[in-house]
Amino acid sequence: MTITILRTIALLVALAMSVRANAADFTRNVTFTQGKASTAIQGDVIRGDRDNYLLRVRAGQVMSVEVTAQENNAAFSIFEPKADEPIPGTESEHDRTKWSGVLAKSGIYRIEVGSTRGNAQYTLRVSVK
Repeated sequence: MTITILRTIALLVALAMSVRANAADFTRNVTFTQGKASTAIQGDVIRGDRDNYLLRVRAGQVMSVEVTAQENNAAFSIFEPKADEPIPGTESEHDRTKWSGVLAKSGIYRIEVGSTRGNAQYTLRVSVK
């Protein structure tokens, strides 16, 4: 009976770990409706997780990003193509909710949205001109 209990506990621990792994960060491509240069995306993020949005752009374009949340608890970071560190001023400790700038590189930029406290329901607005 003790072996059965130990096996059951081991199985429950393994299941709990796999559920957490599946609940982690997700990635989605950002697309614009034909003829439009902006989009709004609704999302939910659990504290500690990150939602990643990928967007292909060209150097010299102007990108504007804004995130709003009913409880003012969502923020984002922006990463240039193939970068491990966010664009200066958008690091997670800045709790950035609005940013606009001329893009230095062509390629796929990543916008990482997270919660500053608790879980967050948010709207992410992205425009590129």
